[in-house]
Amino acid sequence: MIRKLRLRFIIAALVSILFVLAATIAAINVSNHIKTENETTESLNNIIEYSHQSVLFNKGVMPNNQQPGGGPGQQGQPGGGQPGGYFYPRREEINEQYFVTVFNESGSIEWYDYNHIAPGDSDDELRQVMSTKIYNSGETEGTIGKLRFKVASTDETAEVVTGWEMNPEGGQPITEERELKFTYVAFLDTSERNHAFNNFFMSSMVIAAISYTVLAILIILSSKLVFRTSEESYKKQKAFITNASHELKTPLTIISTDLELVEMDHGKREWTESIRAQVMRSNPR
Repeated sequence: MIRKLRLRFIIAALVSILFVLAATIAAINVSNHIKTENETTESLNNIIEYSHQSVLFNKGVMPNNQQPGGGPGQQGQPGGGQPGGYFYPRREEINEQYFVTVFNESGSIEWYDYNHIAPGDSDDELRQVMSTKIYNSGETEGTIGKLRFKVASTDETAEVVTGWEMNPEGGQPITEERELKFTYVAFLDTSERNHAFNNFFMSSMVIAAISYTVLAILIILSSKLVFRTSEESYKKQKAFITNASHELKTPLTIISTDLELVEMDHGKREWTESIRAQVMRSNPR
């Protein structure tokens, strides 16, 4: 009985620990997966935003933080960045493998950046074919092998610089308001992120397996100590009951014999029947 009780205790404890460990590992890995997905989405958004700035610059769009005066400057800094000139805000570099293709309203390739992807991954023609296929499919995001892609469109009206009017004080831009519609197809190489996520997942599973094994051994060993006292008490109780039953047989036999003698002399009575019933109920079998 004690062995069965101990076995049930061990099984219940191991199942409970397994459930807790599985839930913990699942929660940790789901949280890590969500974090990885958010970082990937943020990187794709940054790629599209930076590409959008480059397209606007190439189209001659006046930057948002324009300051009238000055004249044309270096690439990326119209007006040379001098007071009274025009310049674009400096952007942070994206230290990841990616490429982006920009389509205009007619579906033709307006601009592309294939300088941030490993040369051996694919050639420019293949990247253009991949981008065009995604553009024509109407998908907004997805995965192709190790590449995660996102499609975003912009539709805005902006002042486009068409020329410069020079004067003794410097130069003034000649602008024209135009409607600009572009679609950005950005691809991000997620192999490093996927590798890191898989390593984290495998590490967590190994740690969980080791922890479960150690806890199982501790539970089995400790259960033996915990149930030792109960087993000893059970044995003592069983021995006491056996001894008590044996000791009760003698007086019950005497009472039963005396009762038969009384009934032989005086016949059966209600009280003798009651005594006989009590003796039979108390007599251990």
